[in-house]
Amino acid sequence: MFVEVNDCKIYAEELGPQDATVMFTFHSPGGSSDSRSMKPIFTPFTDDYRVVFFDLRGAGKSQDTGEPSFSQLSEDAEQLRKKLDLGKIVITGGSGGGYLSLEYATRYPENVAALILRATGPFHTPFETLKQNVESFGVSIDWERFERYWLGYCRDNEDLKAALWDIAPLYVSEEEWDPEEAWIRHQQRHYNYRKHNYAMREQTSGWTVEDQLHKIEAPTLIVHGDEDWVVPVEHAHILHEKIPNSQLEVFSGSGHSPHRDDPERFETLIRQFLSDCGL
Repeated sequence: MFVEVNDCKIYAEELGPQDATVMFTFHSPGGSSDSRSMKPIFTPFTDDYRVVFFDLRGAGKSQDTGEPSFSQLSEDAEQLRKKLDLGKIVITGGSGGGYLSLEYATRYPENVAALILRATGPFHTPFETLKQNVESFGVSIDWERFERYWLGYCRDNEDLKAALWDIAPLYVSEEEWDPEEAWIRHQQRHYNYRKHNYAMREQTSGWTVEDQLHKIEAPTLIVHGDEDWVVPVEHAHILHEKIPNSQLEVFSGSGHSPHRDDPERFETLIRQFLSDCGL
C-alpha cells in the first residue's frame, strides 16, 4: 500500500496479526537499499508481531521527492506511524538503518516501546578507519571508487553499483560467499546514486546522536559482531554506556551481519528481550 506523508507517497507493507505489538523496521538510507533487505530478517517474527516494512522516501517503491535528510526521514516515519494508528512501537534497524532508529528514538522517545539495534552506532565510522579495515582483508579494491562511495561522490548509478560489488564479499565469511547468488541480488537492487551521495555526505559531515542518547528511556537491545569492519564494536559499547536501559549482546567472530552469522541466536535474543519487556 501507499501512504501519503509530508507530500510524499511512502510504500508500506504490514505482515502479522493486526492486534499484535508493532515492530517498525528501518532499512539503511541512501540509494541502494529498501525494505526488501529487512524482510528476511524480520519476517520470522510475523507469527507473534505486526511487522511494518516500508521504503524511505527516494528508495524502493516510495516517491522520489524532496531531500532525504535524517530529520525528514524521521518525520516521515512519525507521520506514517500516526496514519497507520500504530501507537507505541518497537523500533528496529541495523547499520545506517540503526542510525535512523536512533534518530527517531531520540526525537520521539515517547512513542518507542522498545529499541532493537544491530551493527550500528551513534556516529558514522571515520573514512580512514573504514579504509584501514578493508586494507586488512588484503583484497583488490579500486580505492578511488571506494572513496567516492563512502564520502558521497559516486558519479552515476553504474559507479555506485560497481563500488558496492567491490566490497560485497566483505560482508560474509569466505565460506559463505556465493558470487552467483550475490550477483543476482546485486542486480535486483534499486540504485539511486544521488540519494546515496546525499545520505553519505550527511553521515560523514558530523552527524551524531551521542549527546542525545540519554533521552532514550525504552528498553534497548544492542546486537553487534566483534569483527564488524563497517561499524567497530566500540560503537556498540558507547551505545550501551549512554542508553540508560540497554542490553549489549556481542557475537564473537561475527562481522557486520550478526543476524546472518547466527540467525538462531539472533531470533532467540529478540524474542526473549521482547518477552522480558512484556511485549
